[in-house]
Amino acid sequence: MELQISEEKNNALFKRKEITATAEAESTPSREEVLKVLTEKFSVPVENIKIKGIHGKFGSKTFNIQANIYEFAEDKETIEIKKKKETVPEKPVEETPTEAPAESTTTPPTTPGTDNKETPKEDAQQEPVKEEPPKEPESEAPKEEIKPEEKQNE
Repeated sequence: MELQISEEKNNALFKRKEITATAEAESTPSREEVLKVLTEKFSVPVENIKIKGIHGKFGSKTFNIQANIYEFAEDKETIEIKKKKETVPEKPVEETPTEAPAESTTTPPTTPGTDNKETPKEDAQQEPVKEEPPKEPESEAPKEEIKPEEKQNE
């Protein structure tokens, strides 16, 4: 694959070189091939290059390539938007219980007629436990009854 640079622009604000190049190839060059050629030509590591696109026209053997070359990999990481497949989601580590609880009392009540495969059929026939709302704490001082004032005869 032969790569000819048509435009090289220095962008001081983003600390990068913006490259536009054309390549002659039989088929669309892969990103790995383009990265290899750019690293050899500009003497930078692969981590500092972001390929924006490889575009070709139907029936043509020339391809337009747009890439950004950064001075440092940290600059690339902070500036460039990562695609979903480039980001590796970190799975949270699940804690395994050391002992299995005998029977939990916090299981939701089951209603008859529902398919709950986790509980045996005997539990499904029982009525759900109704929780009472919490009672307000009563104060120690007795409440005084308020009597309406009697009308005075004039």
